Amino acid sequence: MDLTGYVIAVCRDKDCDREPCGDAKKPGKQFVKTLEDAIEAVAIPHLVRIKTTKCLGYCKHGRAVEVRGAE
Repeated sequence: MDLTGYVIAVCRDKDCDREPCGDAKKPGKQFVKTLEDAIEAVAIPHLVRIKTTKCLGYCKHGRAVEVRGAE
């Protein structure tokens, strides 16, 4: 199952100053390009999953927390 491009996360770190691209309204969002990237990042507590397929840029922490396919 290819989940590439279907996973992003939002950073909860208040100091994160990343400006997202696309239609994102909050700073610190991350677009995960590969399933491997998500697997490496499973335990990072200040990132949470949200659902979209649009690239929202990278926060300075650079990882996602959970894999979920687009619906």
